[in-house]
Amino acid sequence: MRMRTLAIAAALAGSLLCSGGALGQSTTGTIPDGGIRVRSCEQVNLAAAAGFPWVSVGTGWETIEPARDDFRPPEGTRAVLQCAKDLGLNTQLIITGSPQWASGFSESNHPPTPANVPAYAATLGKLAEAWAPLVDVWTPWNEPNFDLAWARPHDAGAYVNIQKQAYAAIKPKDPMSQVSSATFVGTPTSSSTNTWDYLDQAYQHGLAGSADIVMLNFYPRVAPEGTSVDSKGRPASWALSSQPYMRSLVDKYDPGRPIWIGETSYSTCRNCYSGAANSVSEAEQADYIVRMYQYRRRSLQGVTDRIFWYETVDPGTDTRDWWVTQGIYRNDLSPKPAVAALNAVRVANTTPSTPGVGGSTPTTTPVPTPVPTLPTSAAKPPAPAKSKTRGIRVAIRKVRVGYRAGVITVRTGVLASRGRLRVRVDAYELRRKRWRRVKLIGLRRSSNIQLRFRDRGYVGVRVLARPTTVRKWTVSRVVRIPAARARLRERR
Repeated sequence: MRMRTLAIAAALAGSLLCSGGALGQSTTGTIPDGGIRVRSCEQVNLAAAAGFPWVSVGTGWETIEPARDDFRPPEGTRAVLQCAKDLGLNTQLIITGSPQWASGFSESNHPPTPANVPAYAATLGKLAEAWAPLVDVWTPWNEPNFDLAWARPHDAGAYVNIQKQAYAAIKPKDPMSQVSSATFVGTPTSSSTNTWDYLDQAYQHGLAGSADIVMLNFYPRVAPEGTSVDSKGRPASWALSSQPYMRSLVDKYDPGRPIWIGETSYSTCRNCYSGAANSVSEAEQADYIVRMYQYRRRSLQGVTDRIFWYETVDPGTDTRDWWVTQGIYRNDLSPKPAVAALNAVRVANTTPSTPGVGGSTPTTTPVPTPVPTLPTSAAKPPAPAKSKTRGIRVAIRKVRVGYRAGVITVRTGVLASRGRLRVRVDAYELRRKRWRRVKLIGLRRSSNIQLRFRDRGYVGVRVLARPTTVRKWTVSRVVRIPAARARLRERR
Protein backbone atom coordinates (compact mmCIF):
# COMPACT_ATOMS: atom_id res chain seq x y z
CA MET A 1 0.00 0.00 0.00
CA ARG A 2 2.81 2.43 0.86
CA MET A 3 4.54 1.80 -2.47
CA ARG A 4 1.27 2.49 -4.26
CA THR A 5 0.78 5.73 -2.31
CA LEU A 6 4.26 6.89 -3.22
CA ALA A 7 3.60 6.09 -6.86
CA ILE A 8 0.45 8.17 -6.80
CA ALA A 9 2.24 11.09 -5.18
CA ALA A 10 5.00 10.89 -7.75
CA ALA A 11 2.49 10.80 -10.58
CA LEU A 12 0.64 13.80 -9.19
CA ALA A 13 3.85 15.75 -8.78
CA GLY A 14 4.99 14.76 -12.22
CA SER A 15 1.74 15.82 -13.82
CA LEU A 16 1.84 19.20 -12.13
CA LEU A 17 5.43 19.81 -13.14
CA CYS A 18 4.72 18.66 -16.66
CA SER A 19 1.62 20.82 -16.87
CA GLY A 20 3.30 23.98 -15.71
CA GLY A 21 6.48 23.41 -17.65
CA ALA A 22 4.97 22.39 -20.96
CA LEU A 23 2.63 25.32 -21.38
CA GLY A 24 3.92 27.81 -18.86
CA GLN A 25 0.45 28.04 -17.36
CA SER A 26 -0.92 27.83 -13.87
CA THR A 27 -2.50 24.59 -12.71
CA THR A 28 -5.06 26.51 -10.64
CA GLY A 29 -8.71 26.67 -11.64
CA THR A 30 -10.87 23.94 -13.10
CA ILE A 31 -12.34 22.82 -16.40
CA PRO A 32 -15.84 24.04 -15.53
CA ASP A 33 -17.55 22.17 -18.36
CA GLY A 34 -15.52 18.99 -17.81
CA GLY A 35 -15.83 15.64 -16.08
CA ILE A 36 -14.06 12.29 -16.21
CA ARG A 37 -14.67 8.63 -15.33
CA VAL A 38 -12.88 7.25 -12.25
CA ARG A 39 -12.61 3.78 -10.74
CA SER A 40 -10.83 4.35 -7.42
CA CYS A 41 -9.82 6.96 -4.85
CA GLU A 42 -6.39 7.25 -6.40
CA GLN A 43 -8.02 8.07 -9.72
CA VAL A 44 -10.19 10.70 -8.02
CA ASN A 45 -6.97 12.40 -6.90
CA LEU A 46 -5.54 12.25 -10.41
CA ALA A 47 -8.76 13.63 -11.88
CA ALA A 48 -8.68 16.55 -9.46
CA ALA A 49 -5.01 17.20 -10.28
CA ALA A 50 -5.93 17.38 -13.98
CA GLY A 51 -8.57 20.05 -13.25
CA PHE A 52 -11.82 18.10 -13.49
CA PRO A 53 -14.57 19.28 -11.10
CA TRP A 54 -16.86 16.32 -11.86
CA VAL A 55 -16.22 12.57 -11.74
CA SER A 56 -18.37 9.74 -13.02
CA VAL A 57 -18.57 6.40 -11.21
CA GLY A 58 -20.27 3.19 -12.32
CA THR A 59 -21.72 0.23 -10.45
CA GLY A 60 -24.06 -2.67 -11.19
CA TRP A 61 -27.47 -3.63 -9.89
CA GLU A 62 -26.23 -7.22 -9.85
CA THR A 63 -23.60 -6.09 -7.33
CA ILE A 64 -25.98 -4.06 -5.20
CA GLU A 65 -28.70 -6.73 -5.03
CA PRO A 66 -27.28 -10.13 -6.07
CA ALA A 67 -30.40 -11.86 -4.71
CA ARG A 68 -33.89 -10.48 -4.34
CA ASP A 69 -34.16 -8.19 -1.30
CA ASP A 70 -30.47 -8.80 -0.49
CA PHE A 71 -29.47 -5.11 -0.50
CA ARG A 72 -25.68 -4.70 -0.37
CA PRO A 73 -24.52 -1.18 -1.27
CA PRO A 74 -20.94 -1.72 -2.52
CA GLU A 75 -18.47 -0.23 -0.07
CA GLY A 76 -15.86 0.29 -2.77
CA THR A 77 -18.21 2.51 -4.80
CA ARG A 78 -19.27 4.43 -1.71
CA ALA A 79 -15.60 5.02 -0.83
CA VAL A 80 -14.85 6.44 -4.29
CA LEU A 81 -17.81 8.82 -4.04
CA GLN A 82 -16.71 9.87 -0.56
CA CYS A 83 -13.17 10.54 -1.81
CA ALA A 84 -14.60 12.81 -4.48
CA LYS A 85 -16.71 14.71 -1.96
CA ASP A 86 -13.71 15.06 0.37
CA LEU A 87 -11.94 16.90 -2.48
CA GLY A 88 -14.98 19.07 -3.21
CA LEU A 89 -15.74 17.33 -6.49
CA ASN A 90 -19.17 16.62 -7.96
CA THR A 91 -20.33 13.12 -8.76
CA GLN A 92 -22.38 11.17 -11.25
CA LEU A 93 -23.36 7.58 -10.41
CA ILE A 94 -24.41 5.15 -13.17
CA ILE A 95 -26.31 2.03 -12.06
CA THR A 96 -26.79 -0.60 -14.75
CA GLY A 97 -26.82 -4.35 -15.32
CA SER A 98 -29.46 -6.83 -14.13
CA PRO A 99 -28.92 -9.69 -11.67
CA GLN A 100 -29.99 -13.08 -13.00
CA TRP A 101 -32.98 -13.27 -10.69
CA ALA A 102 -34.39 -10.07 -12.26
CA SER A 103 -33.81 -10.79 -15.97
CA GLY A 104 -33.77 -14.58 -16.17
CA PHE A 105 -30.36 -14.51 -17.88
CA SER A 106 -26.86 -14.98 -16.51
CA GLU A 107 -25.51 -12.09 -18.63
CA SER A 108 -26.01 -8.71 -16.94
CA ASN A 109 -26.76 -6.88 -20.20
CA HIS A 110 -30.31 -8.25 -20.24
CA PRO A 111 -32.83 -5.77 -18.84
CA PRO A 112 -35.16 -6.80 -16.03
CA THR A 113 -38.46 -8.37 -16.94
CA PRO A 114 -41.39 -5.94 -16.71
CA ALA A 115 -42.45 -7.58 -13.45
CA ASN A 116 -39.02 -6.83 -11.93
CA VAL A 117 -38.67 -3.19 -13.02
CA PRO A 118 -40.25 -2.05 -9.70
CA ALA A 119 -37.51 -3.97 -7.89
CA TYR A 120 -34.82 -2.02 -9.79
CA ALA A 121 -36.55 1.24 -8.95
CA ALA A 122 -36.90 0.26 -5.30
CA THR A 123 -33.18 -0.55 -5.13
CA LEU A 124 -32.29 2.86 -6.54
CA GLY A 125 -34.63 4.48 -4.04
CA LYS A 126 -32.88 2.71 -1.17
CA LEU A 127 -29.49 3.68 -2.57
CA ALA A 128 -30.57 7.32 -2.96
CA GLU A 129 -31.74 7.39 0.65
CA ALA A 130 -28.40 5.98 1.82
CA TRP A 131 -26.07 7.92 -0.48
CA ALA A 132 -27.91 11.20 -1.08
CA PRO A 133 -25.03 13.35 0.25
CA LEU A 134 -22.56 11.57 -2.06
CA VAL A 135 -24.30 11.76 -5.46
CA ASP A 136 -25.15 14.84 -7.53
CA VAL A 137 -26.49 13.11 -10.65
CA TRP A 138 -28.10 9.67 -10.71
CA THR A 139 -28.04 7.83 -14.05
CA PRO A 140 -30.32 4.79 -14.38
CA TRP A 141 -28.85 2.37 -16.90
CA ASN A 142 -26.07 2.72 -19.43
CA GLU A 143 -26.35 2.64 -23.22
CA PRO A 144 -29.76 0.94 -23.65
CA ASN A 145 -29.41 1.14 -27.45
CA PHE A 146 -26.18 -0.91 -27.48
CA ASP A 147 -25.78 -4.69 -27.32
CA LEU A 148 -23.09 -4.70 -24.64
CA ALA A 149 -25.40 -2.94 -22.17
CA TRP A 150 -28.86 -4.04 -23.37
CA ALA A 151 -29.39 -7.32 -25.21
CA ARG A 152 -31.58 -7.07 -28.29
CA PRO A 153 -34.19 -6.02 -28.96
CA HIS A 154 -33.34 -2.43 -28.04
CA ASP A 155 -36.83 -1.63 -26.84
CA ALA A 156 -37.15 2.11 -26.19
CA GLY A 157 -40.51 1.61 -24.51
CA ALA A 158 -39.06 -0.90 -22.06
CA TYR A 159 -36.21 1.49 -21.29
CA VAL A 160 -38.58 4.42 -20.68
CA ASN A 161 -40.57 2.25 -18.26
CA ILE A 162 -37.36 1.72 -16.28
CA GLN A 163 -36.48 5.41 -16.45
CA LYS A 164 -39.89 6.55 -15.23
CA GLN A 165 -39.98 4.19 -12.28
CA ALA A 166 -36.35 4.93 -11.33
CA TYR A 167 -36.96 8.69 -11.48
CA ALA A 168 -40.05 8.38 -9.31
CA ALA A 169 -38.16 6.30 -6.77
CA ILE A 170 -35.03 8.49 -6.53
CA LYS A 171 -36.53 11.98 -6.44
CA PRO A 172 -38.40 11.70 -3.10
CA LYS A 173 -35.29 10.25 -1.43
CA ASP A 174 -32.82 12.77 -2.89
CA PRO A 175 -34.72 15.82 -4.14
CA MET A 176 -31.60 18.02 -4.23
CA SER A 177 -29.86 15.94 -6.91
CA GLN A 178 -30.59 15.43 -10.59
CA VAL A 179 -31.68 12.23 -12.31
CA SER A 180 -30.40 11.98 -15.87
CA SER A 181 -31.57 9.79 -18.70
CA ALA A 182 -29.61 6.67 -19.44
CA THR A 183 -26.49 7.38 -21.45
CA PHE A 184 -27.50 6.73 -25.06
CA VAL A 185 -24.59 5.76 -27.28
CA GLY A 186 -23.69 7.08 -30.73
CA THR A 187 -21.77 4.56 -32.80
CA PRO A 188 -21.90 3.45 -36.46
CA THR A 189 -21.45 -0.23 -35.59
CA SER A 190 -24.09 -2.91 -36.12
CA SER A 191 -24.15 -3.49 -32.36
CA SER A 192 -26.36 -0.47 -31.74
CA THR A 193 -29.65 1.10 -32.72
CA ASN A 194 -29.28 4.54 -34.29
CA THR A 195 -29.13 7.15 -31.54
CA TRP A 196 -31.51 9.65 -33.10
CA ASP A 197 -34.11 7.02 -33.95
CA TYR A 198 -33.89 5.54 -30.46
CA LEU A 199 -34.07 8.92 -28.71
CA ASP A 200 -37.07 9.90 -30.79
CA GLN A 201 -38.78 6.62 -29.88
CA ALA A 202 -37.95 7.15 -26.20
CA TYR A 203 -39.63 10.54 -26.24
CA GLN A 204 -42.64 9.10 -28.02
CA HIS A 205 -42.89 6.59 -25.17
CA GLY A 206 -42.90 9.42 -22.60
CA LEU A 207 -39.30 10.15 -21.62
CA ALA A 208 -40.03 13.86 -21.11
CA GLY A 209 -40.58 14.64 -17.46
CA SER A 210 -38.49 11.74 -16.18
CA ALA A 211 -34.99 13.01 -16.99
CA ASP A 212 -33.40 16.22 -15.69
CA ILE A 213 -30.46 15.85 -18.10
CA VAL A 214 -30.18 13.97 -21.39
CA MET A 215 -26.93 12.03 -21.76
CA LEU A 216 -25.01 10.86 -24.84
CA ASN A 217 -21.89 8.70 -25.13
CA PHE A 218 -19.84 8.67 -28.33
CA TYR A 219 -16.33 7.87 -29.51
CA PRO A 220 -15.43 10.13 -32.46
CA ARG A 221 -14.22 8.85 -35.78
CA VAL A 222 -13.37 12.36 -36.89
CA ALA A 223 -11.42 15.29 -35.42
CA PRO A 224 -13.22 17.30 -32.70
CA GLU A 225 -14.53 19.83 -35.23
CA GLY A 226 -15.12 17.22 -37.93
CA THR A 227 -18.42 16.23 -39.47
CA SER A 228 -19.96 12.97 -40.58
CA VAL A 229 -23.41 11.70 -41.52
CA ASP A 230 -25.34 8.59 -40.61
CA SER A 231 -27.04 6.18 -43.01
CA LYS A 232 -30.02 8.56 -43.31
CA GLY A 233 -27.90 11.61 -44.11
CA ARG A 234 -28.31 13.20 -40.68
CA PRO A 235 -25.42 14.57 -38.62
CA ALA A 236 -23.71 11.50 -37.18
CA SER A 237 -24.08 11.03 -33.44
CA TRP A 238 -20.42 9.94 -33.21
CA ALA A 239 -19.25 13.49 -34.07
CA LEU A 240 -19.33 16.39 -31.63
CA SER A 241 -20.57 18.63 -34.44
CA SER A 242 -23.89 16.72 -34.36
CA GLN A 243 -24.89 18.29 -31.06
CA PRO A 244 -27.06 21.06 -32.60
CA TYR A 245 -29.08 18.28 -34.26
CA MET A 246 -29.48 16.53 -30.90
CA ARG A 247 -30.46 19.87 -29.35
CA SER A 248 -33.24 20.29 -31.93
CA LEU A 249 -34.45 16.73 -31.35
CA VAL A 250 -34.58 17.16 -27.58
CA ASP A 251 -36.25 20.57 -27.90
CA LYS A 252 -38.96 19.05 -30.08
CA TYR A 253 -40.21 17.05 -27.10
CA ASP A 254 -38.60 18.59 -24.00
CA PRO A 255 -37.57 22.22 -24.67
CA GLY A 256 -34.49 23.44 -22.85
CA ARG A 257 -33.54 20.14 -21.27
CA PRO A 258 -29.77 20.13 -20.60
CA ILE A 259 -27.59 17.83 -22.70
CA TRP A 260 -24.36 16.34 -21.38
CA ILE A 261 -21.78 14.14 -23.07
CA GLY A 262 -21.45 11.25 -20.62
CA GLU A 263 -18.47 9.54 -22.28
CA THR A 264 -16.11 10.41 -25.08
CA SER A 265 -12.43 9.88 -25.81
CA TYR A 266 -9.78 9.12 -28.35
CA SER A 267 -7.86 5.92 -27.63
CA THR A 268 -4.08 5.87 -27.82
CA CYS A 269 -3.91 2.22 -28.89
CA ARG A 270 -1.43 1.49 -31.68
CA ASN A 271 -1.97 -1.29 -34.26
CA CYS A 272 -5.27 -1.79 -32.49
CA TYR A 273 -7.14 -5.08 -32.37
CA SER A 274 -10.35 -3.05 -32.86
CA GLY A 275 -11.56 0.55 -32.72
CA ALA A 276 -8.74 1.79 -34.98
CA ALA A 277 -10.95 4.55 -36.40
CA ASN A 278 -10.94 6.19 -32.96
CA SER A 279 -7.24 5.72 -32.23
CA VAL A 280 -4.67 8.52 -32.22
CA SER A 281 -1.17 9.10 -30.93
CA GLU A 282 -0.71 10.42 -27.39
CA ALA A 283 0.23 13.82 -28.82
CA GLU A 284 -2.91 13.85 -30.95
CA GLN A 285 -5.02 12.85 -27.95
CA ALA A 286 -3.63 15.87 -26.07
CA ASP A 287 -4.48 18.15 -28.97
CA TYR A 288 -7.96 16.69 -29.46
CA ILE A 289 -9.06 16.81 -25.82
CA VAL A 290 -8.31 20.54 -25.71
CA ARG A 291 -10.00 21.18 -29.03
CA MET A 292 -13.12 19.35 -27.84
CA TYR A 293 -13.60 21.78 -24.97
CA GLN A 294 -12.68 24.75 -27.15
CA TYR A 295 -15.26 23.63 -29.72
CA ARG A 296 -17.94 23.27 -27.07
CA ARG A 297 -17.24 26.76 -25.76
CA ARG A 298 -17.16 28.40 -29.17
CA SER A 299 -19.85 26.48 -31.04
CA LEU A 300 -22.08 24.71 -28.50
CA GLN A 301 -22.89 27.32 -25.87
CA GLY A 302 -26.53 26.76 -24.98
CA VAL A 303 -26.47 23.44 -26.84
CA THR A 304 -24.33 21.05 -24.79
CA ASP A 305 -23.25 21.94 -21.27
CA ARG A 306 -20.70 19.35 -20.16
CA ILE A 307 -18.28 16.77 -21.58
CA PHE A 308 -17.07 13.77 -19.56
CA TRP A 309 -13.87 12.16 -20.80
CA TYR A 310 -13.50 8.39 -20.63
CA GLU A 311 -11.35 7.76 -18.65
CA THR A 312 -8.73 8.79 -16.06
CA VAL A 313 -6.28 5.84 -16.07
CA ASP A 314 -5.69 3.12 -18.64
CA PRO A 315 -7.00 -0.05 -16.93
CA GLY A 316 -4.52 -2.28 -18.77
CA THR A 317 -1.07 -2.30 -20.34
CA ASP A 318 -1.74 -3.81 -23.78
CA THR A 319 -1.11 -0.86 -26.12
CA ARG A 320 -3.00 -2.64 -28.92
CA ASP A 321 -6.21 -2.92 -26.91
CA TRP A 322 -8.67 -0.07 -27.60
CA TRP A 323 -10.61 -0.82 -24.43
CA VAL A 324 -7.70 -0.13 -22.07
CA THR A 325 -5.96 2.85 -23.73
CA GLN A 326 -8.43 5.72 -23.44
CA GLY A 327 -7.13 7.30 -20.24
CA ILE A 328 -5.18 10.52 -19.80
CA TYR A 329 -2.82 8.64 -17.47
CA ARG A 330 -1.06 5.41 -18.39
CA ASN A 331 -1.58 2.26 -16.36
CA ASP A 332 1.54 3.03 -14.29
CA LEU A 333 -0.06 6.40 -13.36
CA SER A 334 2.38 8.43 -15.44
CA PRO A 335 0.61 11.28 -17.26
CA LYS A 336 0.09 11.25 -20.98
CA PRO A 337 0.59 14.61 -22.75
CA ALA A 338 -3.16 15.26 -22.39
CA VAL A 339 -2.75 16.09 -18.70
CA ALA A 340 -0.45 19.01 -19.44
CA ALA A 341 -2.52 20.11 -22.41
CA LEU A 342 -5.66 20.44 -20.29
CA ASN A 343 -4.21 23.53 -18.62
CA ALA A 344 -5.21 25.39 -21.77
CA VAL A 345 -8.90 24.92 -20.96
CA ARG A 346 -8.80 25.53 -17.22
CA VAL A 347 -10.59 28.66 -16.08
CA ALA A 348 -8.76 30.60 -13.39
CA ASN A 349 -10.47 31.37 -10.10
CA THR A 350 -12.95 28.52 -10.41
CA THR A 351 -13.44 25.62 -8.05
CA PRO A 352 -15.91 22.71 -8.09
CA SER A 353 -18.24 24.80 -5.90
CA THR A 354 -18.20 27.87 -8.19
CA PRO A 355 -21.77 28.65 -9.37
CA GLY A 356 -22.27 27.08 -12.78
CA VAL A 357 -19.52 24.53 -12.16
CA GLY A 358 -21.22 22.28 -9.66
CA GLY A 359 -21.70 22.45 -5.93
CA SER A 360 -23.88 20.32 -3.71
CA THR A 361 -26.88 21.18 -5.87
CA PRO A 362 -25.87 20.98 -9.55
CA THR A 363 -27.14 23.94 -11.51
CA THR A 364 -29.10 23.43 -14.72
CA THR A 365 -28.02 26.80 -16.12
CA PRO A 366 -25.34 26.80 -18.82
CA VAL A 367 -21.80 26.48 -17.52
CA PRO A 368 -20.16 29.95 -17.66
CA THR A 369 -17.03 29.27 -19.68
CA PRO A 370 -15.18 31.88 -21.71
CA VAL A 371 -15.40 31.61 -25.49
CA PRO A 372 -11.91 30.96 -26.92
CA THR A 373 -10.68 34.06 -28.68
CA LEU A 374 -7.59 35.45 -30.35
CA PRO A 375 -5.05 36.78 -27.81
CA THR A 376 -4.33 40.50 -27.97
CA SER A 377 -0.67 39.83 -28.73
CA ALA A 378 -1.61 37.86 -31.84
CA ALA A 379 -4.34 40.26 -32.98
CA LYS A 380 -1.90 42.98 -34.01
CA PRO A 381 -1.27 42.90 -37.79
CA PRO A 382 2.44 42.63 -38.70
CA ALA A 383 1.98 45.13 -41.54
CA PRO A 384 -0.58 47.80 -42.54
CA ALA A 385 -3.64 47.01 -44.67
CA LYS A 386 -2.22 49.03 -47.58
CA SER A 387 1.23 50.21 -48.53
CA LYS A 388 3.47 51.33 -51.39
CA THR A 389 6.74 49.50 -51.97
CA ARG A 390 9.09 50.09 -54.93
CA GLY A 391 6.37 52.06 -56.60
CA ILE A 392 3.79 49.26 -56.30
CA ARG A 393 0.66 49.99 -54.30
CA VAL A 394 -0.81 46.93 -52.56
CA ALA A 395 -3.89 46.65 -50.34
CA ILE A 396 -6.03 43.97 -48.70
CA ARG A 397 -9.75 44.52 -48.57
CA LYS A 398 -11.80 43.80 -45.47
CA VAL A 399 -11.52 40.14 -44.53
CA ARG A 400 -14.77 38.33 -43.85
CA VAL A 401 -14.66 35.04 -41.94
CA GLY A 402 -17.52 32.58 -41.58
CA TYR A 403 -17.73 29.47 -39.44
CA ARG A 404 -20.13 26.58 -39.86
CA ALA A 405 -20.03 22.86 -39.08
CA GLY A 406 -16.29 22.84 -38.45
CA VAL A 407 -15.40 24.65 -41.70
CA ILE A 408 -13.90 28.15 -41.84
CA THR A 409 -14.60 30.31 -44.88
CA VAL A 410 -12.38 33.32 -45.67
CA ARG A 411 -13.32 36.00 -48.22
CA THR A 412 -11.25 39.04 -49.16
CA GLY A 413 -9.66 40.83 -52.08
CA VAL A 414 -6.04 41.74 -52.76
CA LEU A 415 -5.31 44.78 -54.93
CA ALA A 416 -2.09 45.84 -56.67
CA SER A 417 -1.32 48.75 -58.97
CA ARG A 418 0.68 46.38 -61.18
CA GLY A 419 2.48 43.06 -61.23
CA ARG A 420 2.05 39.65 -59.67
CA LEU A 421 1.26 39.02 -56.01
CA ARG A 422 1.98 36.42 -53.37
CA VAL A 423 -0.70 35.90 -50.71
CA ARG A 424 -0.51 33.82 -47.52
CA VAL A 425 -3.40 32.85 -45.26
CA ASP A 426 -2.59 31.80 -41.69
CA ALA A 427 -4.77 30.50 -38.87
CA TYR A 428 -3.99 30.89 -35.15
CA GLU A 429 -3.78 27.72 -33.05
CA LEU A 430 -4.76 28.73 -29.54
CA ARG A 431 -3.30 25.75 -27.69
CA ARG A 432 0.09 26.02 -29.39
CA LYS A 433 -0.03 29.83 -29.39
CA ARG A 434 1.21 30.15 -32.95
CA TRP A 435 0.17 31.09 -36.46
CA ARG A 436 -0.01 28.14 -38.85
CA ARG A 437 0.14 28.58 -42.61
CA VAL A 438 -3.04 27.33 -44.24
CA LYS A 439 -2.64 28.42 -47.86
CA LEU A 440 -0.05 30.08 -50.09
CA ILE A 441 -1.52 31.67 -53.23
CA GLY A 442 0.04 33.19 -56.33
CA LEU A 443 -1.95 35.89 -58.20
CA ARG A 444 -1.27 37.36 -61.63
CA ARG A 445 -3.27 40.51 -60.86
CA SER A 446 -5.66 42.04 -58.34
CA SER A 447 -8.20 39.37 -57.40
CA ASN A 448 -10.86 38.37 -54.95
CA ILE A 449 -10.07 35.35 -52.79
CA GLN A 450 -12.35 32.78 -51.22
CA LEU A 451 -11.11 29.65 -49.50
CA ARG A 452 -12.42 27.08 -47.06
CA PHE A 453 -10.49 24.94 -44.64
CA ARG A 454 -11.21 22.58 -41.77
CA ASP A 455 -11.06 23.99 -38.25
CA ARG A 456 -8.28 22.68 -36.01
CA GLY A 457 -9.02 24.72 -32.94
CA TYR A 458 -8.28 28.03 -34.70
CA VAL A 459 -9.39 31.36 -33.23
CA GLY A 460 -8.04 33.85 -35.78
CA VAL A 461 -7.19 34.33 -39.45
CA ARG A 462 -4.32 36.39 -40.85
CA VAL A 463 -3.96 37.39 -44.50
CA LEU A 464 -0.60 38.69 -45.76
CA ALA A 465 0.36 39.86 -49.24
CA ARG A 466 3.36 41.27 -51.14
CA PRO A 467 4.52 41.88 -54.69
CA THR A 468 6.55 38.97 -56.01
CA THR A 469 9.47 41.36 -56.43
CA VAL A 470 9.64 41.89 -52.64
CA ARG A 471 10.56 39.27 -50.05
CA LYS A 472 8.89 40.94 -47.06
CA TRP A 473 5.13 40.84 -46.52
CA THR A 474 4.06 44.43 -47.08
CA VAL A 475 0.34 44.35 -46.17
CA SER A 476 -1.75 42.32 -43.76
CA ARG A 477 -5.05 42.00 -41.94
CA VAL A 478 -5.99 39.99 -38.86
CA VAL A 479 -9.54 38.97 -37.88
CA ARG A 480 -11.03 36.83 -35.13
CA ILE A 481 -13.00 33.75 -36.04
CA PRO A 482 -16.54 34.33 -34.81
CA ALA A 483 -18.11 32.10 -32.20
CA ALA A 484 -21.40 30.42 -32.92
CA ARG A 485 -24.25 32.45 -31.50
CA ALA A 486 -25.20 31.03 -28.12
CA ARG A 487 -28.64 29.54 -27.91
CA LEU A 488 -30.69 30.93 -25.06
CA ARG A 489 -33.28 28.46 -23.90
CA GLU A 490 -35.77 28.24 -21.13
CA ARG A 491 -34.69 25.82 -18.47
CA ARG A 492 -37.12 23.71 -16.57
